[in-house]
Amino acid sequence: MANTQAPPTTGIEFGVLGSFCARLEGEWREPPSRQVARVGTVLAGWAGEPVERDRIIAGVWGENVPVTFTNALQVHVSQLRRMVGKHMVRMQGDSYYLDIDPEAVDAEQMVEFVYKGARMMRREHYGRAAEFFGKAIKLWRDTPFPDIFDPDLIARRSRFNELRDQAREDLLECQLEIAKDHYELSEVIANARELVSRQPFREKGQVILVRALASANRSGESSAAFQLAVRGLRDSMGLSPDRELVDVHTRSLNRDETLLPLAMRSIHLTPPQYPYISATKQTQEHVDAIAARVREAVIDIGAKIVTVPETDPERIPLIGEAIAVALAGDLLTGTVLIHGIDSIEELTTEINDNNTNQAHPTRQPTQQTAPTTSVRQHWHPTPWCSVRSCGQRL
Repeated sequence: MANTQAPPTTGIEFGVLGSFCARLEGEWREPPSRQVARVGTVLAGWAGEPVERDRIIAGVWGENVPVTFTNALQVHVSQLRRMVGKHMVRMQGDSYYLDIDPEAVDAEQMVEFVYKGARMMRREHYGRAAEFFGKAIKLWRDTPFPDIFDPDLIARRSRFNELRDQAREDLLECQLEIAKDHYELSEVIANARELVSRQPFREKGQVILVRALASANRSGESSAAFQLAVRGLRDSMGLSPDRELVDVHTRSLNRDETLLPLAMRSIHLTPPQYPYISATKQTQEHVDAIAARVREAVIDIGAKIVTVPETDPERIPLIGEAIAVALAGDLLTGTVLIHGIDSIEELTTEINDNNTNQAHPTRQPTQQTAPTTSVRQHWHPTPWCSVRSCGQRL
């Protein structure tokens, strides 16, 4: 039966990606006993939904149910209420439930971060994707839904283990794509070696390692890593390497430049140099906040044109460059700062001019001086961001 009582309580989080815990007012709290932790884990497994008493009992004690299980369960629920708040654990008929949204549980947060990262990765916004994958991995503490006997929750462990392993691989691939020099490549190589050591039979880590070594001009090590992967698969499993691994190795032998990280293959236009403007802490916070909001609109939401009215002409260069920096990790092909846009017609003309410049590299982008900055993705027709000093909106 659907829960028709008061809306879920907010401001609290529960952790089940490891030992059960709860965070209230920024402070993590541990349960007073093992049985209380089990009760909390079972309830958090179905956050916001009534869980029958018999299911809780089976999940907490398994086949060793005590004779006084009814009183024991009441005591443990009472202790859980003292831990997280009296009104957080409610009773409905013969069931108990946590009065929270599922998103208040770290397991659900991890799933959401992984899916968001995957969406950003499909759109080749590798910087944003890496942030989401990093947040997902950071939530992981230990075995999910530990120390309980509920078969459904035990079955979920394999799902979260797979999500974690996939997130680690995708995070590393994103870090490879946004690597801009050999120092960042070295970090990727070290992480790839660790990933391969943990999961020797997951070939994605091998692919990343071989490609990263080749990108760092370490062809001998790249070939050695490939040969080691082949021997491991053949000797331990009797298998041949996957086509993707063979393809990366072949391309590395041929010095294929497309193996380089996207950030190292990109063409970056140098933005115009502005006179030095001293920004106060308050101004810098204002500029950074705008850049973060523009990044969210362009990358997360997919906005094509974002207009930011700005009344202070001195802030416009700061805002334009801050936006370009904020987008750099996601629009790896670079950004172009364009000045002098006062209408949508001028913006359209400037877009066409820059597209022509891309087709004819010898032609220089138009340089103007006016209190407006537009930022757009190089080599792609969208998105655009116009930062204006007047109150008009495009």
